[in-house]
Amino acid sequence: MKPAKALLAGALALAVTGCKPVGANTSPAALAPGYINAQDQNMGEALNTAHGVVGGLLNQATSGSFVPSAAEKASINGLVAALNVADAAYQGYHAGTVTEASAATAVSTVESQQQSLQAQMAPGGN
Repeated sequence: MKPAKALLAGALALAVTGCKPVGANTSPAALAPGYINAQDQNMGEALNTAHGVVGGLLNQATSGSFVPSAAEKASINGLVAALNVADAAYQGYHAGTVTEASAATAVSTVESQQQSLQAQMAPGGN
């Protein structure tokens, strides 16, 4: 597997597994510092994962260890564009100028773009 594909697969595995469901007899995990609520933490973690994927792909492309196809470049650019929108919405949510629902929708778009990129970069995906 190409390093870029391994990076993307690993990052998406982390994003998909997330937290365990809270059962009736378990207490919810404490929020990490800086998060308002569980939804905020989920959105923040999803955006951090996406930034890691983009950063890793950029580093590999810069070093020459990953040369994306034209279709992969277009998908990566789509992910970056969605990430820029989601970052602004997430920051707006924290500033009180964007609703949680709007920020969550923007983050969901990032996750969809990321999943599409993973499928495209999977063996046999091109």
